[in-house]
Amino acid sequence: MENKLSLDRLSLRGGVAILLVFYMSSYNVFGHAIGLASDRWIGLGIGLVMATPLLLILARLIRLLPGMDLFDMLEYAFGRVLGTVITVLYCAYFIAMAALAGRYHGEFLRLTTLPNTPLIVLIVALFAVCVYLAKSGAITLGKWSILVAALAVISAVTMAIFGIPAMGFNHLLPLGVHSGQGLLWGGYRSAVLGLGNAIILLTLAGRLDRKANPYGLFMFSAALAIAFFALTFLRDLAVLGQGSMDTFLFPAYRAAGVLGMGGLGVRIEVFVLLMALLTGAAKIALCLMATVKGVSRIGGRLDRNFLAPLVAALALILAMSLFPNLTALFAFPGVYLRYAPVLQVGIPVLMWLIAEGKAKKYRHINSDKND
Repeated sequence: MENKLSLDRLSLRGGVAILLVFYMSSYNVFGHAIGLASDRWIGLGIGLVMATPLLLILARLIRLLPGMDLFDMLEYAFGRVLGTVITVLYCAYFIAMAALAGRYHGEFLRLTTLPNTPLIVLIVALFAVCVYLAKSGAITLGKWSILVAALAVISAVTMAIFGIPAMGFNHLLPLGVHSGQGLLWGGYRSAVLGLGNAIILLTLAGRLDRKANPYGLFMFSAALAIAFFALTFLRDLAVLGQGSMDTFLFPAYRAAGVLGMGGLGVRIEVFVLLMALLTGAAKIALCLMATVKGVSRIGGRLDRNFLAPLVAALALILAMSLFPNLTALFAFPGVYLRYAPVLQVGIPVLMWLIAEGKAKKYRHINSDKND
């Protein structure tokens, strides 16, 4: 019987939601590494500009190679042997992202809510949910992401409205204190740590609705994400001030801790925690799906439903071994910035150039035949 994952068709709305939720979770994990103090929102905008050429290239690949996913594209562009080697690299990349997200969200839950619960128990529970989502397929993940994205936006806007009395707008100053070089470096970090991860959506490109506009998919989701990040950052900065923003591990959670809802004294930290866990689950599930597809491709179309728990178990092991403590966890962005651009930009650009060359050659041959 054909695997359920292979039967999915992903709508444009579902694809946008998946990328948006993926970006939200990435910002939770990597937001602190962007830096720039009160100028971070400027860096986020610069990051969007820097990432735009890559996003357009990813969309062009979908247009050039309809019906193919990332691993089909790699084999088409580089051949079976080299394509398989690069597939292994991407599988390692995706599973490392799953491990990092699992470790971060497990630590978030333990430090804020369940300090007496062993970390391994929290991460195992999180990965169990993610395996279920990954096995459910792209359509289910798309519907889940639409719901989560809507809840996250509503929660962020509501929190900003109720947080107005607690805001000190002088906390937003000074602006523009960083040099042009500093802002560019912050924008680069924003692009690599966030929007550059859009490459993972190519693993679902083969299931994307043929009527969906890939350019709209990548650009709209990126613009929504940057607007969302800027809103939440400015909100938290206005509530906490720069000194506290630099001190707290989870500033959005801490900012929520000083707010009340409608004067009723209702604490709303739980909404921040819930949104972080929901977006994190969607991100991990997508990483597991991508890794499973790659491993299945290498292993001769192995059963993906069988592989999902095994890949999750490997991600769990990596989460506990690669990040044994908080220092290792929050130092990882420095390593990520060194190697991720090769997989985010280098290989996709080469793949695009080769695909364009083959498409031009094919059009030339067809033109000669018609003549």
